Amino acid sequence: MKRLLAFYLMRSVSFAGGAERRFESLAQRVPRFNTEFVVVGYEEEKRFVKVPVAFTIPRASPRKLLRLVIAGVRATRAAKCEGVYCYHSDYERVLVPSYIVSLICRKPFVTVVHDDTRRKLDSLGVIGLLRYELRNGKHRRIPSSLAEFSFQLIRRVAVRRSAACICVSRYSLGYAQNVLKAKNASISGNGVGGEWFVDARPEKRFDAVFVGRMTRIKGIYTLINAWKRVVERLGFVQLLVIGPADSKDQNKVAALIDRLGLVQSVVIRGFLQDDEELRLLVSSSRVFVLPSQREGFGLAVAEAMASGVPCVLSDIPAFAENFGEAALMVPVEDSEALANAIISILQDPATAARLGENGRSLVRTMTWDVVAAREADIVRSLLQQASPTSAT
Repeated sequence: MKRLLAFYLMRSVSFAGGAERRFESLAQRVPRFNTEFVVVGYEEEKRFVKVPVAFTIPRASPRKLLRLVIAGVRATRAAKCEGVYCYHSDYERVLVPSYIVSLICRKPFVTVVHDDTRRKLDSLGVIGLLRYELRNGKHRRIPSSLAEFSFQLIRRVAVRRSAACICVSRYSLGYAQNVLKAKNASISGNGVGGEWFVDARPEKRFDAVFVGRMTRIKGIYTLINAWKRVVERLGFVQLLVIGPADSKDQNKVAALIDRLGLVQSVVIRGFLQDDEELRLLVSSSRVFVLPSQREGFGLAVAEAMASGVPCVLSDIPAFAENFGEAALMVPVEDSEALANAIISILQDPATAARLGENGRSLVRTMTWDVVAAREADIVRSLLQQASPTSAT
């Protein structure tokens, strides 16, 4: 059994994104393929996550990074882990302690690249990156800017020197190889749980559904503006929005809905911890809409397609690669084209049925068992190829 240390540190106890759900799905399945994750996490999250957590620390711990590293080193030695696994290379809370533990314990480092959200920063040199963080960084305070700058440097080194860099699509593979300069990159992909492939068709309660973080990157503002056009054309129709948001985006979305007079036409549900309720709400919608500006794969899209729901997506590279043949694609940030695509499905049952069946057929082979087997094979082979120094 190949054991890998993994830090599983959620953004909050009330939110698990696509990267977290991917890790949980794989952690439940890779033991069938002679691979196992030894998980370090926060005490407060232990009862919320769907994987066994072997070692914990309090979320509010002083010197949190130090305590995480100590816990990681102890776990690596106690469980005789042969490598360290980071489930998302963009999450500093996960990548930094993971990489430090791999260096201290001299174990191969394995990381997963999902998307290219940081592409703009990755194109900058060291001096350019420092100038950006000091002048334009999101914190705009010198200590915080320097901390973010340090993370960006650690991330670049960690991905570049990783024993295995696992990517979820060809698009993220190209990004990892060409921009991040990963030397041992390969594709594992993403999957869909069998529970999404249900034959029963619930009554359609909503005309459209969006699943994702309520942020500009996910296209929520483009969608709300497009929905105004849909309402003007079709009358009373309802959009269901499922997903978390920070207070800033939540207030901006609410203000936009109010300003456009869509209070009765847009239903905000927030993040759903109940997976069964999520599946029911998605399958009870007439069309799934996700006009993202950037994605590495699109797990929510695959799940909607598995439910037989027709999809309208932005024409970004990852969506075109993975779902283009079974969805209506529209230009990024084009609310008029997005509205027209949604209306075309709502007004044409034949088109809706065709897209629904095509989508389901497309993702039927994207099972987590297949991804787990592929990822376990990648990890095993690359760990065996690691240098004797790294493997001791």
